Amino acid sequence: MRTQVVQVYPLLKPHPVIIHEAAAILKAGGFVAFPTETVYGLGINAASANTLARAYAIKGRDAEKPFTAHVASPAVLEDYPVVVDERARALIDRFWPGPLTIILPIDRERFEQKPCFAEPLAGICAKLGAIGFRCPDHEVARTLIGACSVPIVAPSANLSGTRDPVSAEDVVRDLDGKISMVIDAGPTRYRAGSTVVRLRQDTADIVREGAVTVSEIHEFLISQGATMGAADPGEKQERDKRRTVLFVCSGNSCRSPMAAGILRSMLGGRAAVDVVSAGVSAAEGMSASPQARAVMQGRGIDISGHISRRLSREMVKDASLIVVMTEEHRKTVLRQFSAAKGKTYLLADFDETGETRYRDVADPVGQPEDAYRRCVEEMWNPLSNLAIKLFKGEI
Repeated sequence: MRTQVVQVYPLLKPHPVIIHEAAAILKAGGFVAFPTETVYGLGINAASANTLARAYAIKGRDAEKPFTAHVASPAVLEDYPVVVDERARALIDRFWPGPLTIILPIDRERFEQKPCFAEPLAGICAKLGAIGFRCPDHEVARTLIGACSVPIVAPSANLSGTRDPVSAEDVVRDLDGKISMVIDAGPTRYRAGSTVVRLRQDTADIVREGAVTVSEIHEFLISQGATMGAADPGEKQERDKRRTVLFVCSGNSCRSPMAAGILRSMLGGRAAVDVVSAGVSAAEGMSASPQARAVMQGRGIDISGHISRRLSREMVKDASLIVVMTEEHRKTVLRQFSAAKGKTYLLADFDETGETRYRDVADPVGQPEDAYRRCVEEMWNPLSNLAIKLFKGEI
């Protein structure tokens, strides 16, 4: 698939035919990059679990990071299960449409009745207890969002870890062939991301400074009687305490997703550990192989929701521990990512019996199901030892 680039004039209303075509792509589960006043956003249909999963894979984004909902007008917030108090309304009246993202607390009762997003985003928002919103100050963005009958989220239209896309050329550089359309309205006005404010019950926190300065936000909120604060210390400590184990293989279709599924099952949510996987040469957006799913199902482990991801700089940076399947994988990871040094190990390194130490985990791709079973058996003991070390806090 080659990405279609459609040019529009930034000072005129976009042609209805272009908007209709772009909205149809979004509603059908495709991806459209569009301009805002800050950076180009990647439009995603947040009502589709499959579309959300593919978006995380395409961007190489941490699966625990939320996307921001984009709305065509402030009135649309009434359709979302969030708390919009006087502070929020004051910020909206002052800065929307504009380069300000406002993170609003979830109304738990309404959210449980109608979460507004599909999984996995609904689960992430439920865990965070909040949803971020933005109403962009760009005619193309608001017209397109308003033409869609589904909730739209829009992270920056680039690969995670690369520079912000402030032109259509930047989008094509990262995402050509991975998305359906780019609406080109020229360079963005601010060439910087939005400022992000999180509203809590008692304070308003500046999460990120962008096109709106921190001092401007501070002065305005204080004038409204709001209390400014830093991020909640308890929340920060919990976030800092969590570790991320990243399994890496080649195609991210069998060995690494099976290893991740096994470790999650062993940990059972009883340790502050996030377990993810990726492949050094993965085709993004693919399911785990049928044989891998079947073998895991036989052990009572469900990996049917796995979506393959290509290893990215952001994944490596965010990982506390990187576990690879072969010595060649380790060499590749260390050669391509400087941040991997000191935290990349062979899975066999965790077999304390020494029987499989320095041995590669054989790739079962293209072989009968029995090869997948042998692969799981080979991984089981080192994964058990790894789980114990994680429980004890030794890693």
